[in-house]
Amino acid sequence: MKNKTIAIIGTAVLIGALLAGCNKNTVVTETNNIQEPSEVYSAVITDDSGREDSEPEESEPVSKGMMTGGWAACADNNSKLTDEEQTIFDDALSEMQGLDYQGLAVIATQVVSGTNRAYLAYGGAKGEDKGYAIIVVYSDLKGNNIMNSEAIIDPTDLHIKEATGEKLLGGWEGIGTGKAWMLPSENAQESFEKLFTADDDTMRNPIALLDTQVVAGVNYLAMSIDKQGNVYLSKWYRDLDGNAQILEDGVLDMDYYTQNH
Repeated sequence: MKNKTIAIIGTAVLIGALLAGCNKNTVVTETNNIQEPSEVYSAVITDDSGREDSEPEESEPVSKGMMTGGWAACADNNSKLTDEEQTIFDDALSEMQGLDYQGLAVIATQVVSGTNRAYLAYGGAKGEDKGYAIIVVYSDLKGNNIMNSEAIIDPTDLHIKEATGEKLLGGWEGIGTGKAWMLPSENAQESFEKLFTADDDTMRNPIALLDTQVVAGVNYLAMSIDKQGNVYLSKWYRDLDGNAQILEDGVLDMDYYTQNH
């Protein structure tokens, strides 16, 4: 009887540890297709004394909407749009009656006969699950704003390229290399900094935490930008002891994400 009691308690503790996704209200979806962590890059989260830190207690960001392969879109990133960017986005989306998106950040611009703006946006078709997408809005020289494309960011099918140190191609210029802002999760932010900000020349500023996936620990997907204006999609794994490993990391494929998909 004692052995059975210990086994039951141990199972309860393990289940509780796995609920570290977005927050206490997170809906966890079972999946047999668990993303295995890569062994290429790794970092250990430590405190100021150099000791390995245990899993801190915190409230992860609210996870709602799109559930793809156990991934859940995080809904509480703060908007960083200027008043002008917000007005342009709202004007363009007002003509799209079937869509309901919130603009979060302009990640790149392209000068044409007017200006194309690539927005990171959260939402989707009205009445359906929400997730993240890149919305391209064209502003002509007369001040008209038109939504040109919508490309969903699927955490299970990232379209990224190897970083070359050069700027985005096709006339696109990355935006927002100023002061970094925090990801809406202390665990995600801490592991992001360990993995992606160690080198001053290649350090990145996070733009948004897009999705999380509860495994034996948590997988994160975030968008960030470097000093050269390269926009990245990065997927990494953080285990229950605070160790972090990169799963996928590369420059956003602007050709793919600025078309309708």
